[in-house]
Amino acid sequence: MVAHRLAAHPGIAAVYSIGGGNAAIVLAFAQAGRRCQVFIGHDLDVDNAALLKAGAIHVVLHHELGQDMRRACQEVLRAQGALPALN
Repeated sequence: MVAHRLAAHPGIAAVYSIGGGNAAIVLAFAQAGRRCQVFIGHDLDVDNAALLKAGAIHVVLHHELGQDMRRACQEVLRAQGALPALN
């Protein structure tokens, strides 16, 4: 799919990837003979860490699901008055 988009849109020079397959996206740019100027991925897994170290992707947004869930539950409890409001 990325290869088709690159062929159809020669101006594409950046990627924001919310899912997996980042290595394939990097490969599609290379096969098209194009440089991805900015590549933002999600989740600091083994694959993305390797791509980041290699300079193939530029930024990885990492979410700690446990911490995110804890914060969400705390906010629900605050809204219900079960926890004090933050100042």
